[in-house]
Amino acid sequence: MMEKIIFATDLDQTLIYSRRSMGDSHQLHDLVPVERYKGQYISYMTTQSVEQFCEVSKQALVVPVTTRTIEQYKRVTLPTQPYYAVVSNGGHILIDGEPDQAWHHKIQSQIQEKCLGLEEMEAEFSKIAAPDWVTDRRRAEHLFLFYIIERTKVPTEELERFSLWAYEQNWRISIQGRKLYLVPKPVSKWAAVEEILERVGHHYVVAAGDSLLDQEMLEKANLALAPSHGELWSTFCQKKQEKHCEEDSVKANTKTRKITFLPQQGMKAGEEILNCLLSLCEERKEGPTSVIS
Repeated sequence: MMEKIIFATDLDQTLIYSRRSMGDSHQLHDLVPVERYKGQYISYMTTQSVEQFCEVSKQALVVPVTTRTIEQYKRVTLPTQPYYAVVSNGGHILIDGEPDQAWHHKIQSQIQEKCLGLEEMEAEFSKIAAPDWVTDRRRAEHLFLFYIIERTKVPTEELERFSLWAYEQNWRISIQGRKLYLVPKPVSKWAAVEEILERVGHHYVVAAGDSLLDQEMLEKANLALAPSHGELWSTFCQKKQEKHCEEDSVKANTKTRKITFLPQQGMKAGEEILNCLLSLCEERKEGPTSVIS
């Protein structure tokens, strides 16, 4: 019997997009609002990606995997309501919309055993977090820290030194747009996805995401898809010293390790990721072939 496909997917800048991140190829009539905040629609999918998402949901177990807190995730109305969701970067697993307390307690215990405390990390970061580049700071459900930053004013060398020190304390840094995240290593998207796999049975995992916080999940999946934008793409370009970042290179799939970077950027990338899923579902019905050439 063919394994069921589990689609573990990041949301922001992978499947759903703000006006700032969506790119300029979409007309207003093509947008479907999926998030409302303070009376305003702030995140969207395209009509095509909504249709694709609904079809994927019929053929695979879709698991949203996001750094959003529970409150932030519940602002999003996806085309179909997934039974499982990973939120707070893996700090919580939602089952039919409700937090799994056993999982959350397990993660909290691991943080206490292995990591520098949240208050201590916050205090250390405040030493370099000058108000000219850090404009707001918040705690996410007592699990991790995130900051609103001015990227053009980031003190790169200072932040790199801090990042190395934080890594030794079992914390990671990730920058996504104007947000900087400080996350304890046990708060992991992949760890939460693994827990779900234990419960539903080990199946064929397709993962999608655009940030360094998605990297472990992508590299552990059977098939990993990423758009040609975001933190992962930028890191890949830097490692290749811009060698593969010229216009011609994004016209074809670019692979690094186990991650396939698809050609499209912005909302078109969301459509392309879902199209790959649909193609894979069809091909697995017909026999073992490769959806990525």
